[in-house]
Amino acid sequence: MSLFFSVAATVALFGFGVQHIQAQSEPVTTGLSASAQERITNLVANMSNRFDATIVRLDNIANRLDARLEKEAAGGVNVTASRSHLEAARIALENAKQKASETDTMAATTVTSLEPRLKWSGLRAHLLSIKQLVIEAHSELLRSVATLKNPPEATTTTASSTASTSASSADTIAPESEETII
Repeated sequence: MSLFFSVAATVALFGFGVQHIQAQSEPVTTGLSASAQERITNLVANMSNRFDATIVRLDNIANRLDARLEKEAAGGVNVTASRSHLEAARIALENAKQKASETDTMAATTVTSLEPRLKWSGLRAHLLSIKQLVIEAHSELLRSVATLKNPPEATTTTASSTASTSASSADTIAPESEETII
């Protein structure tokens, strides 16, 4: 009988101890530690600084290209296609600037939330959208420069020039390829 009472007493004491510890402990949070918050904040700040620097560089290039387009237009060159690409680049740069200005607040919200993994996907998507806007602006600037260097030619032809072109192309012989020469 004493064995039964000792086992029952141990279970009762152990159960009481567990309940007592649970009552005294604080609720567990799933947020990030201070060091993890600092690491993520620094990571996002570095990315944001790189985006800002890239946007400033592309904006300076757009300003120089705009000045060049003014000179070319004054010289009589048709720059409408190049200017349309430049305007598309400026729109992408403005959108990237606007999104980049929101990055720091989104990062602070993400690292201080109780569920940072859920919020991280939104922050990551935000950063990727800035990256895509910067890439779009860069490619539009490249198109603008390419269009300025090689303006599209007018494709107005007359019936007589088309007939002479087809007749002259029939008389010419295609050069042999390099494989047949060797």
